[in-house]
Amino acid sequence: MCFSGIGQIVFGIIMIACFVLTCASMFSDNWRTFKNNAEDTIKSGIFSFNCHIPGSNGAAQSCDSSEWWNSLKTWEKVTVVAMCLAVATELLCLAWNLFACFACCCKKYVIHPLTLFATLVAIFLAVGVIVYGVNNKDALDNVNFNNGEWKKTEVGYSFYLAVVALVLAVVDIFVAGLTVCLAEKCC
Repeated sequence: MCFSGIGQIVFGIIMIACFVLTCASMFSDNWRTFKNNAEDTIKSGIFSFNCHIPGSNGAAQSCDSSEWWNSLKTWEKVTVVAMCLAVATELLCLAWNLFACFACCCKKYVIHPLTLFATLVAIFLAVGVIVYGVNNKDALDNVNFNNGEWKKTEVGYSFYLAVVALVLAVVDIFVAGLTVCLAEKCC
């Protein structure tokens, strides 16, 4: 029995979890939490459909979706693009893993890209997480508040979902490497 098949199953399960966490983080509305002195909070995501900022009366107002991309700072654009590339690469990973599962006679030749794809996923997620995490403290700088009491922003659970997805992607690099080694040894 060749253990590379078991490795591929483990790889696939971890990559599916990574994909689900990445999508959950991207499409949820808690990348950033605005707080004021009265401990009121407004949660905001990274896309225009779940982006909210404090308005002039202190209540949440939606971001202008028509000018959303142009109003983002460069680091926010990098975060959005990196997260989208991560999702696309995760789907590619899953498709290639499925293809390699059915390539019985030449598995040891077609399984090699799994490590590369898992590494690309980890790189894209790392770029998104690191760029956002480092620059989030400046998140209030691009928001024009008519009400000056909003002074604090912090990362929310969506950011941490992306961090967990990054950890899973790094684990999957090692699983893919081990699976490739096992595939080369088996017939």
